[in-house]
Amino acid sequence: MNRYLLAGLAVSQILTIAAQPNSGTFPLQGILPKAETGAIRFLEEHPNYDGRGITVAIFDTGVDPGAPGLQITSTGQPKIVDVVDGSGSGDVDMTTTLDSNDNSLIGLTGRKIVPGSKWNNPSGKWRIGIKSAYELFPSDLVSRLNKERKKEWDKKQHERAASLQAQLAEFDKANPSPKGVKKKEKEEIQAKIDLLGSLNTSFKDPGPIYDCIAFHDGKLWRAAVDTDEDGDFNNEKLMTNFRTERQWSTFGKQAMMNFALNIYDDGDTLSIVTDVGAHGTHVAGIVAANYPDKPELNGLAPGAQIVSVKIGDRRMGSSSMGTGEVRGLIAVMENQCQLINMSYGGPTQDPNDGRLAGLYSEIVNKHGVIFVASAGNSGPALSTVGSPGGTTSAIFGIGAYVSPTMMEAQYSLRETMPAIQYTWSSRGPTFDGNLGVDFTAPGGAIAPVSNWTLQGNMMMNGTSMSSPSACGGIALMLSGLKQQKQKWSPQRIRRAIVNTAKQIPNVERFAQGHGVLQIDSAFDYLEANKKSKDHDLRFVVTNRSQGGRGVYLRETFNTDKAVASTIVVTPTFHEDDDNTEKVAFQMRINLECEKPWVDHPKHVVLMHGGRNFSIETNPQSLTHGMHFTEVIGYDADHPERGPVFRVPITVLKGEPIDTSEAVHWSKKITLNPGYIDRNFLQVPIGATWANAAFHTSGIDGTRRIVMHTVQEIPGQSFSESGTRQYITMRDKDTQVQSFSVVGGRMIELAIAQYWSSLGKTELTVDLTFHGIKPNNSSLHLDASQLVTQVDITAPLGNESVAPSGNFDTVRKAIAPNNFVTRPLTDPRDTLPNNRRIYEAELSYAFSINKETTVTPQPALALEDQFHESWESLIWMLYDKSKRFIASGSSGSRGSKKLSKGDYILKFHIRNHELKHLKKLKDMPLNLDLKLAKPISLKFHSDPDDAITGGSGFRNGTLSQGDQTRIYIEQPKQPSEAAAGDLLIGNISYGKSNNNLLGSGKKPDGFPVSMRIPPSKSVKPKTNVSSNKKDNKSEVEQLAEAILNLKVNRLAKLHGEKKSEDFNRIAEEILKTNPEHLPVLVEQLKRLDGETNRKKHLEKIVAAADEVINKIDTQALAKHYGIKLNPDDENAKDERTKLDKKLNTLTDALYRKGRALGYLYTQLHEDNEADSEKKKMRLEEVKNKFESNFSELQKWVETKDDKFVLLHIRRENMHGRLATALKLLNEKIKRSPHDKKLYKKRIRLLGELKWNEWKRHEEAWQIRRFPAKYQVF
Repeated sequence: MNRYLLAGLAVSQILTIAAQPNSGTFPLQGILPKAETGAIRFLEEHPNYDGRGITVAIFDTGVDPGAPGLQITSTGQPKIVDVVDGSGSGDVDMTTTLDSNDNSLIGLTGRKIVPGSKWNNPSGKWRIGIKSAYELFPSDLVSRLNKERKKEWDKKQHERAASLQAQLAEFDKANPSPKGVKKKEKEEIQAKIDLLGSLNTSFKDPGPIYDCIAFHDGKLWRAAVDTDEDGDFNNEKLMTNFRTERQWSTFGKQAMMNFALNIYDDGDTLSIVTDVGAHGTHVAGIVAANYPDKPELNGLAPGAQIVSVKIGDRRMGSSSMGTGEVRGLIAVMENQCQLINMSYGGPTQDPNDGRLAGLYSEIVNKHGVIFVASAGNSGPALSTVGSPGGTTSAIFGIGAYVSPTMMEAQYSLRETMPAIQYTWSSRGPTFDGNLGVDFTAPGGAIAPVSNWTLQGNMMMNGTSMSSPSACGGIALMLSGLKQQKQKWSPQRIRRAIVNTAKQIPNVERFAQGHGVLQIDSAFDYLEANKKSKDHDLRFVVTNRSQGGRGVYLRETFNTDKAVASTIVVTPTFHEDDDNTEKVAFQMRINLECEKPWVDHPKHVVLMHGGRNFSIETNPQSLTHGMHFTEVIGYDADHPERGPVFRVPITVLKGEPIDTSEAVHWSKKITLNPGYIDRNFLQVPIGATWANAAFHTSGIDGTRRIVMHTVQEIPGQSFSESGTRQYITMRDKDTQVQSFSVVGGRMIELAIAQYWSSLGKTELTVDLTFHGIKPNNSSLHLDASQLVTQVDITAPLGNESVAPSGNFDTVRKAIAPNNFVTRPLTDPRDTLPNNRRIYEAELSYAFSINKETTVTPQPALALEDQFHESWESLIWMLYDKSKRFIASGSSGSRGSKKLSKGDYILKFHIRNHELKHLKKLKDMPLNLDLKLAKPISLKFHSDPDDAITGGSGFRNGTLSQGDQTRIYIEQPKQPSEAAAGDLLIGNISYGKSNNNLLGSGKKPDGFPVSMRIPPSKSVKPKTNVSSNKKDNKSEVEQLAEAILNLKVNRLAKLHGEKKSEDFNRIAEEILKTNPEHLPVLVEQLKRLDGETNRKKHLEKIVAAADEVINKIDTQALAKHYGIKLNPDDENAKDERTKLDKKLNTLTDALYRKGRALGYLYTQLHEDNEADSEKKKMRLEEVKNKFESNFSELQKWVETKDDKFVLLHIRRENMHGRLATALKLLNEKIKRSPHDKKLYKKRIRLLGELKWNEWKRHEEAWQIRRFPAKYQVF
């Protein structure tokens, strides 16, 4: 499961407060709320208990070490004590080692880099690396920099374009009718204008690219980044791991992105720690910001210190993939943090389960760290709490509410209301019966953000904000306990908060949990019960009968009868507690429940090892709707201490639906801001979708309405089994929303008016269920059959049937071509007790034949559920030049449009069990390619029509309870698919209703697939000429075969080391066959090899001439001047032979021209040659080049791909640089991975003196052709 930020849209406003604010007119306490949780009262009574002595880890997008309010604590200590990039997205490969005696190096950017003159590097060994800014910076910053840099760039280009246009106008004035050379001059000026236009059209900013350097100074690893890209490190800050010296730097005044460094793996890895969003800094500010001169902006605990753990992965936008959390837990132990705040989360199928949940529980229950996390922003429906905050027992899950003061100060509402839970705040219970939300806190704040936002403060809302509000409050309590030298445990703190939280009137329990955290009251509770040892015990509640952590009944089959449940309560000691305490423990418990529909025993005696008791829930007589109660256990000897444990019991009683009427369910609702109308309906068996029609009347202005549905479907999270829609409505408006349903299971239909949408709303909701039920809901077409039949029924009522469908995707299964595992030995990846983590990397190679959208899905990433037990699950995609193309994890978020070419995908997984990783050795990659043209499915009423091409399916009305059969014709196979590939698509059986208003539609389709069968074998074509009788004798044929064998051998002896063997065989052949053309061709090719071509230019020219002279060009010209008779086989054979000779001729002419071109360049660049001789020689070579080029033009179009580089060289030789560049750019489009072509482009841009374009192209060259793949 990918976890994501849990903050609402940030309000972009800078907070401006006068030097002496009028507290009587501006509600300052609403800026960053503290009064609501009792923090102000607590600090007034205990001013020194302001968080000092407490360290809070912020698991988030990263915290800006230079942000305002996050520099020092209230006691003057450093605010941020450690900065860690847990995601690894800022890692730089530093395995390249160089020695330098003259204190200068060549960096991986190609720039000369000069280490700092005062740096102490006793070994003389330097580690170097490279990192692109846009791989580090968050997308919002990249967007801003793109705009700002483009603005500067465009100014220069406008000046250049204006100059060229003026040059053209001046030329036209002087040469009204240019011819010959003058015409070429004009064409070159126009070519420059066209070239500049095309370059600007395709302009894409590569961003800054930084050289990195690291070394060991004899004590510590140190590193620096060339932030200004000038190669000189004397003006760069040399840093070591942040925790050691707490240094940070910045990527310049334009970006304003601050960063820290950490060095891992004995110098092999440099971690550049930036933030991936302003969210983490905002969260840290709520917890612990300290403004000595503006205390009204302070966070909850200004005396606390911060450890920043970036769990948001830049490669995944900002989602976390598990690796960050695990490394974060290690950082928590290393920094001895007492608290963790995590404002991240997402849906899960398995509450309180999985490897990460186990590690979270360990950090809390074993190591005593208090873990606070967001409950989620997925409300208002029930059972929408996210993982881990709302689903993990060890974590405090925090909901979000808004107070009247916040409404005034943050939201500037026209009128305020009583305190209310935010509409979007997630609600419990979890699907396994736990309450879900533990307590609630203010869910909005104006707090500091990262400097790169160019704002000092920003408003954000969400449970992302309520969680740090609660966390900061707990930090105050811990600060007081620490200063009083009182010990605490997470269980003791939880019990104090739960038993003192303040209930918000008219807000349901599932939204606010036990209520709003009250810091002062909870602290008083702690002081009053500091000697109660049982407060440090965990009382683990489990439901042995139905499973889970409570009783949750929501389906008809368990709400129409009494349900017995065996509840097990296990008092759990810390593993280091003395066994004598376990033996001595006994607690007499009184059990209470305020609702009469739950039968329970009155007493139970608890001892170590746990006890169970039976309860019976009797929902039969309950009214339709939501019912909640708890069986609460009190210490019989100390009932004043409040509940010891609670067994939550939830019953959602569904309302039966009458499908005999046209509208199956209707209700008139009066809504006010924040009000939620919950409806629990028994979805009729056979229903597959529903239409909900919303009608308003008598309202002024607009209203924002939320419709939210959730069903509990085994194996699915709430997000998979529900839908949430925000609807804007006006007076006398009608909107229709369609959503899929599963028949036979209860659905919650929550209808709410958004909390800040003012005014009363009169609303009528009409709900109609529909069902077209196929006999196979997931259809697979059998390619071995001519037709596939599907039977559909209409169980609820008459339905319009009009089947439609297509295949729009082909899935290819790619086997890995490489699999490696390795242990992670650095301390950042070592769990307590030296438990090792392992990683595996799989590589996949594939080719794309034409441009298409591709979605890579490694098999392990297909199910979100795997994210609970495996870390990383990240893939990174590269082209064949190792250029990074895209990254992702699963689903459409990782889709990418790819051009034709070869690609490599690398997939990364982490796990603590090496044997589990090894089982993935042969795991396939599912590569989904979007078809250029979807394959439409054809439907028929008669199977014969599917074969004969007869009439299609007769659309019409299917009567209630009736059944019809549809025959699907075997579809055509797309050219993109090969044998074994899987076609994937969708079928809808219902007819779209165009009369529905809003987003009403026909039901979502059913999945359909088909495996491509083996293709029929193709008989090889018979070579007619090979059947002709060969009149040569056996001796002649043998001699010819030996000769051909020797010539073929020559092609394998082109290297310098094999020159003797080549010459010996060539001389042997030429001795008996002095004019044997294939040998002369091989001699030319050997001389013209890529490696040593420029050493033999004169010899290449001579060898090419020898080949050219052996070909009868007059005979070629005569033959190609005659039209070929298609029926003359002899003429065809002759044409084939002459085609080969023509190819040999043009190849020799091309090689000769290239050699002459290189020779001309060498002479031109030879500054030591005698000027007069040089001039004569240049003229001679140029004339030879022109003569050769003219000859080549007789036979081929020199702008064709094979010869265009020679044409480009000629244009360059004549000074027509722009014309040459235009041709080169076209060539690059056809050969995008040829590094030499880009080098030519850089050279030509330099000769044009378009220096900014030359630098631009050099930057892109670094990104296009990296030396290594990126590290995970």
